[in-house]
Parts: sequence; structure tokens; C-alpha cells
Amino acid sequence: MTEALTDTAGVGALEPKIEKLILEALNLGQFPDIPERVLPYAQLVEAVQEPGRLPWGDVLVFTNEEAEALKKLNFYRELIDHVKPTSWVLAASDLSAAIVGSLSVLPRVIGTAAQRYSVCEVAAVADAVKRTRFALSEGIPRDASPP
Repeated sequence: MTEALTDTAGVGALEPKIEKLILEALNLGQFPDIPERVLPYAQLVEAVQEPGRLPWGDVLVFTNEEAEALKKLNFYRELIDHVKPTSWVLAASDLSAAIVGSLSVLPRVIGTAAQRYSVCEVAAVADAVKRTRFALSEGIPRDASPP
């Protein structure tokens, strides 16, 4: 999603304040030494659905199932990424459902991000998306419960 949002200035997926500072510096011919902080995951998900945010394609529209899976995946990601020591128990089937549900979004994100490269031929992008869809459908079992 970060790649899909990134425009030619390289700032589309950054925090708005940082984006503004970088663009101001670039417009003055300077190369700013500003930490590039990418939007948090939940905001990236929202941004790819906002009209006008994707510089190289249409907004991404998620089904209710995909949106729920993305929310769950973010919840699990935050559990793992949390700075405080915590412990929790998670059923493998719950995590699997969130991952599998989220993966259906991936080919559309790849297709949108690939449009950014003008040297890319439409057929090459379509082939990459097709190969990604195949790999996702064949590589992850729908019922990934532990044996």
C-alpha cells in the first residue's frame, strides 16, 4: 500500500506534516534531511480507498470480508509490534483467516503500485498480478489449522 500511494516526489504515503516539509524543501531545490515516517497501517488502508490518493490508479474497493480481515490483521500486527512485554493466546485458525482474507487485496495493490512505473508494459503488470493470484491461491491452505 505504501508503494501504491507513493507519487513521483516519493511522499504520498508519509505523515501529512512530513510530506509538506519535504515538498517545500524539494520545491526550493533542497534535499531535506527529515525522517520519513510512513503512515501507520490502518491509515494506509484508509488512504488507498480515498478518491484522489492513488496517483497511478483508481481507489481500491474492499469487500466487507476483506475490510474485516485487514482490521483483524492490523490488530494482530499491533499485538506483536507492541513495545511493552505482553502475552496473549491466539488460535492459529483466527490468524490464518485474517491473513487469507487480507491476501485477496494483494493483487489489486500490486497492480496499482506497478502502474507507477512508466517503463512497465500493461501486459507485464497483468502477468505479475496473475502470477501473484496463482501463488496466493495455491500457496496458502484455506484451512490452516494446526495438525
